[in-house]
Amino acid sequence: MFKKKFSLHDRLNANDFELIFESIMKHSKDGLFVVDSKGMVVMVNHATEEMFDFKSSQVLGRNVKDLVDEGFYEPSVSALVIKQKKAISLIQTTRTRKKILSTGIPIFNDHGKVLFVLVNDRDISHINQLAQTLHIEDIQEESLRIDFSDLGLAANHFESMVIRSPAMEKVIRTAV
Repeated sequence: MFKKKFSLHDRLNANDFELIFESIMKHSKDGLFVVDSKGMVVMVNHATEEMFDFKSSQVLGRNVKDLVDEGFYEPSVSALVIKQKKAISLIQTTRTRKKILSTGIPIFNDHGKVLFVLVNDRDISHINQLAQTLHIEDIQEESLRIDFSDLGLAANHFESMVIRSPAMEKVIRTAV
C-alpha cells in the first residue's frame, strides 16, 4: 500500500500559491530568512529587517559569513545548518545587542543535498528583560523576608525581657 505525499501545489493553482507565499513573507511577525546551499542570502522578509536593523538591499546576494564578519549578527545559524545538514536552533546577537532565537531548517532535494536553508527568527530580548526583572524582584523579596524575620526575632527577645518601668519599655521598643 503506497501513500501519495501531500503537496500544497496539488491543491492550489500557481497564482494562489504565489499569493499565499507572498502573504506569509509580508505579514509574518517572525523573521524569515532564506539562503542557498552556498550561504548566499536569497530572501528576507520585513520582520527580519526590523529585528536585525538592516535593509534587505544590504544583505540580498551576500554570503552569511561576510555578514557575520561585518557584525550584522553572530553566529550564523544558516552556515551551521549547511555544514551539519540538520535543523539547528540557537541564540543570535544582533549588532544592536538584541537576542534572537533563530531556527535554521535545511531544505533538501530528492538526493539529500541541501538546496536552501529557511531561518525562522524570533526576538527574545523582551523575555530576557522580563527574566532580569523577575530576578531583581526575587532578590528584593528575599531581602524583605530577612528583614521581617529579624523583626520577629527582635519581638521574641522583647517578650522575654523583664521591664519594670514604662520609660524603659519605651526605650526598648524604640531600639527594637
